[in-house]
Amino acid sequence: MNYYYPGSYPMQPARPQRGYYEMARIGAVAGFCGTGARNLYRLQNGDISRADAALDTLRGSATAGLAAGAASLVASQFRSPVASFVAGIATGTAVVYGLERAMVKGDAG
Repeated sequence: MNYYYPGSYPMQPARPQRGYYEMARIGAVAGFCGTGARNLYRLQNGDISRADAALDTLRGSATAGLAAGAASLVASQFRSPVASFVAGIATGTAVVYGLERAMVKGDAG
């Protein structure tokens, strides 16, 4: 018979930031799939070059990853499911808006 004592195992520090990293990673994958599919369609139609398609796909992936990570971080601060949902949506939208606006200004300037 084996006896296990709680004090005999090394304790690992809690890592709450790991969940935000995972959400950002999932968001980046989803963004990559979405923008990649859209750009593949545009590439097949001849509307965009390969280099532009690759750059736009990477931008979309990074934007979605940052939005998902920030949204999950902010949403986790609320106890109410409704407030958490609204805060997450608002944060994700604000991140995408800010990054898109910065990219448009960067392309124009």
